[in-house]
Amino acid sequence: MAMLVSMVVPGQSTAQIPNPGFEAWTNGFPDGWVTSNVPGIVTPVTASGTRRSGSFAARGEVVSAFSTTWPANLTSIFPHTQVPQRLQAYYQFAPQGGDVLAVAVIFYDNFSPVAAADTEIVAPAGSFTLLDLPIEVFFGGTPDSAYIYFTIIGTGTEGQPTVGSSFIIDDVSFFGLATSVAIDNNVPAVFALNQNYPNPFNPSTTITFAIAMDGRVGLNVYDVSGRLVAKVMDEMLKAGKHTVTFNADKLATGVYFYKLSTSSGEMTRKMVIIR
Repeated sequence: MAMLVSMVVPGQSTAQIPNPGFEAWTNGFPDGWVTSNVPGIVTPVTASGTRRSGSFAARGEVVSAFSTTWPANLTSIFPHTQVPQRLQAYYQFAPQGGDVLAVAVIFYDNFSPVAAADTEIVAPAGSFTLLDLPIEVFFGGTPDSAYIYFTIIGTGTEGQPTVGSSFIIDDVSFFGLATSVAIDNNVPAVFALNQNYPNPFNPSTTITFAIAMDGRVGLNVYDVSGRLVAKVMDEMLKAGKHTVTFNADKLATGVYFYKLSTSSGEMTRKMVIIR
């Protein structure tokens, strides 16, 4: 079945991205963004004088806290009514222990995903480097909000990053303006597990994933010791993209891992609960 989705014409816009150059900070937090900072306890995200433009950028570094590694998360969710062609930003990245810089943008229409893009940056970047991330539209509809996140994840089986890995982000922008064309929505999705949003969260978060073929899908949550703490899903699903809400009201503050299991393989990502 064909449906209307977005393509683009040239144009760049930061008008609806809050504080895109990280110039404004209040009480140690970048205005318009949520971080994994815990005031008075741990501060992985700070204002940086190493910037591409203006006076500041946002710097994140994996630190040690709560008897584990504490992530450096930088996220924003804000009103946005078009699907752009690309997410662009400038970054520096200093990984340790094989860590990667994960970046994603998701557009929602009444909490249902309309379009998204994500990537994992592997190579170190000692000077500001352009991130140019194409956005894929996979459902019809006009978005009402956008979600952007930057975080460092590990490449081991549990996704734990390494203390000392760091990034600097500056000048976040959207490129392109939306119009509508028809495409075939019956093309199977690839196997993928997106980062949950929001993250950190309390008490609910959204997990989006894609499977390439019909089959049984398991989605479980584990603590840092590998103990199963929640069964989110165990059912037959059709090929395509799916979204599920996870409520963690019975779990304590800390780092957890959610694993997607299908006949095509398994994928794991990290989430953080903050009370």
